[in-house]
Amino acid sequence: MRICDTIDCRQQSLFRYGACQHCWKHFCRAHIKDSTIHECVGSSHSKIVERTAIRQAKLMESETKCIELIDLEEVTKAAESLRPGCNAICPIKLSRDTVVGQGSNFHFPVGFNDGVKWMVRVRRQVWDGPCTAALRINAASEVATLRHMKTNGLAVPQAWLPPKSADAPEQFIYFFEEYAEGRPAPKRKPSDVSPINSQDSTLVDSLARWFCALETVSFPRFGSLHFEDDDESIMVGPFVRKFEDLVMSPFFIKAQPTAKLMYLALIDNMIQQTLDGVRYPADREIEAYLALLEVRSLVAGCDALDSERGYLKHGDDKGDQWMLNDEGCIASVIDWEWSFITCKADAFAPPYAFVDNDFLVKGSNVLNHREQALAYAYEQLDRHDLAECVRKGKKFQHLYHFLRMEKIRANQMRAMRRAFLGEELGELPPPMTKQEYIETLENRFGEDVGLAKLKTRASSKKQDM
Repeated sequence: MRICDTIDCRQQSLFRYGACQHCWKHFCRAHIKDSTIHECVGSSHSKIVERTAIRQAKLMESETKCIELIDLEEVTKAAESLRPGCNAICPIKLSRDTVVGQGSNFHFPVGFNDGVKWMVRVRRQVWDGPCTAALRINAASEVATLRHMKTNGLAVPQAWLPPKSADAPEQFIYFFEEYAEGRPAPKRKPSDVSPINSQDSTLVDSLARWFCALETVSFPRFGSLHFEDDDESIMVGPFVRKFEDLVMSPFFIKAQPTAKLMYLALIDNMIQQTLDGVRYPADREIEAYLALLEVRSLVAGCDALDSERGYLKHGDDKGDQWMLNDEGCIASVIDWEWSFITCKADAFAPPYAFVDNDFLVKGSNVLNHREQALAYAYEQLDRHDLAECVRKGKKFQHLYHFLRMEKIRANQMRAMRRAFLGEELGELPPPMTKQEYIETLENRFGEDVGLAKLKTRASSKKQDM
């Protein structure tokens, strides 16, 4: 649990919005917007620019410290223990210029004297990211996921956890994976709504075949994949997400018998944290709470989420996880650290990487060019069931976006409601301001006891000012 950085404050830092991206401090609900405590509140643009420059310097410093934790001798011994009789060859020295990667991981190669090449995938310890214990769970879950997929013939790199070592620093979290040949698929900006070209068609057709292979692997429970206590058998366990959902171990929501119950457990946890004052700043609590009630009601009424068979879904679906060969076809799919098991309709909804500004800004639920091409590719493969998942998948794109970003945009939230209620098509309703949208939610959930509690808390705060 992170504690507020305010002197003499022992309150818990906010789960999702307690970390200031300018000063690198953590704040509780009471202090995140308090200009007498948090110097970034109300600061001039020049001050923010100055602090952003300081932040970048701190980021570079933290990256250097992460790299300094990497024990190349330890890595070499671990690699050789996994391939007895082979000599491992690691880089002589690492620096910010020689490691590959950004975001959550660093990578560097390790080779063997017989020509085999692996990558070492190192979890970055970042100031506003998960705690060390949660990151260890996250890394082991990714290895379990890759192992299970590889065993079932899917085009992913094989992966291995290193042997446990008492000598390795606690913050040094890494594993080995096969070197993934190919190049990342080109990322498209949401503003690109152009028709697909031949390169796009090749990728979409290949992606359809890859998803057909993924559909052959299913599970009886919903969460994420983990190792059993023997470090070999694989089970469905807690739903691993980018940020911890719980203060204490296991840090993530436990596995559930249906995707609906999994999502409801997650949303209910977010609702309770809002009521407890540990998720959002005070001025965002009521609107966030209302949005959570809306999403909860939509999830609770969705029959597709009641399926008792689950399928893997990539948890960071930006498109750069697709590694392409020289022909532009899928060679491998990487970066499975936040993957989870959900119902078929959700798992095979259009990839989030395909969304555009019509979806994000206007709230359109009409399939775009790439999504239409994916549905057509499935039909050509005689997989009309997966084509139907694409055509009815907008609700799950909206759900993924909301749970990932937790931002309230009136057009998109209304589009999510229309999609869940089966009203995707037809003309878009007139635009609505955020305040107008919040008022519609207040009318819808006006009798909610929790809402009354938050309003009372907000009014008492105003009286104290």
